[in-house]
Amino acid sequence: MGLTKVQFQKSSLTLVVSLMVAVLGAGILGFAQTQVTPGVQMWPAGPVFVFDNETGGEITGIGIVFDSPIALEERDILALGGGAVTGLDVSGRSAWIDVALVPRGTLLVSLTGEDVDARITEAYWVTSPQEKYKAVLQRFVEEFWNKGDLAVADETMATDYVNHDPNAPGVQDLETYKQMAVVHLAGFPDFHLTTEEMTVEGDKVAARWTSRATHQGEYMGIPPTGNLVTVTGINIFRFAGSKVVECWWAYDALGMLQQLSVIPPMGREDFTWGASSEVTGVPGNPEESEALFRGHNEAWNQGKIALVDEFLATDFVNHDPTNPRVCDRESYKQWAAVNLSALPDFHVTCEDVVADGDLLACRWTARGTHQGALGGLPPTGKQLMWTGISIIRVADGKIVEIWWSRDTLGLLQQLGIIPTPE
Repeated sequence: MGLTKVQFQKSSLTLVVSLMVAVLGAGILGFAQTQVTPGVQMWPAGPVFVFDNETGGEITGIGIVFDSPIALEERDILALGGGAVTGLDVSGRSAWIDVALVPRGTLLVSLTGEDVDARITEAYWVTSPQEKYKAVLQRFVEEFWNKGDLAVADETMATDYVNHDPNAPGVQDLETYKQMAVVHLAGFPDFHLTTEEMTVEGDKVAARWTSRATHQGEYMGIPPTGNLVTVTGINIFRFAGSKVVECWWAYDALGMLQQLSVIPPMGREDFTWGASSEVTGVPGNPEESEALFRGHNEAWNQGKIALVDEFLATDFVNHDPTNPRVCDRESYKQWAAVNLSALPDFHVTCEDVVADGDLLACRWTARGTHQGALGGLPPTGKQLMWTGISIIRVADGKIVEIWWSRDTLGLLQQLGIIPTPE
């Protein structure tokens, strides 16, 4: 199907795209936390919560959520059977305590003064900083987005939070993020986010996710359509302590606009990731996965698509919601050949990597000059640049799956297929 220039109301595109950050920066779930229910002792000064480590392993920290804001201090915490408290982060109703606690050890948390009436709604042990990051993000998604508790943003995101979104450059900090969330939840009150998988390395967490919501309210001037809107994406979050301080994302903004009837669907009906591969094998390790993906990228950069066979398994499965017909190794190579013919100076740069087990997420930037026909569009001579995040899975020394999320909307705008918001 050839590309044709799409006509639609520019103001609607501007408003919808500016809100994508509010929908999609949420994207992380899937951490199986070790929940703990404390005992309670009433002392003259106030209640003392008793947390016994019955996990069978050493604990490095605990996250506690109260039903009201608290002002906990380190002097209110005592570890029996482990080291002293090495970190305490209290924000609103939440408290993260960094403390080494041996098996069968006990942590005592005292509430005094104005905190005496506070009650604990949930608590969970963690055994590493990485588990803490995932637990923070799980709470953010479940309570902020899936339950609409907007106060959770201040308890999980840093005050100097920095946002990177190619489709919403005007939303750069925590306050604008929260403002956009209010508008989005009014238009999509049943919004729900599901994480398909995640990787974590160092201070970064990457997640592949799917969001679903029904357009039930007016959304920045767009009357309710009643449409069920499905959006896929991949985010990378950077942490400091127990707060998200920076986020990069790539998501199917084009698909969202199509489902809202702002622009035509352009032949696509399925906006999901598609079925996962059932291929198994010896899992890759981070070093092997990174070497495979960088080799794959170099095959693109050198224009030698035949080399892709060295990196992709024969039963390779490709997941690209914007390109559902590119689903296996042969269709992938054909698609790559077409793109390299249109962009002979194509070059992709891997900006950041998050590797964990057999999964690796890469944040990348691609550039190329439109010198050949592309999807029926004659050469424009334009120099193009677009960004994305991809996740690979490795088994038996080969890439068996790739999930793609890129700024296809921005690419089509650069090509003149879709007007750029003014």
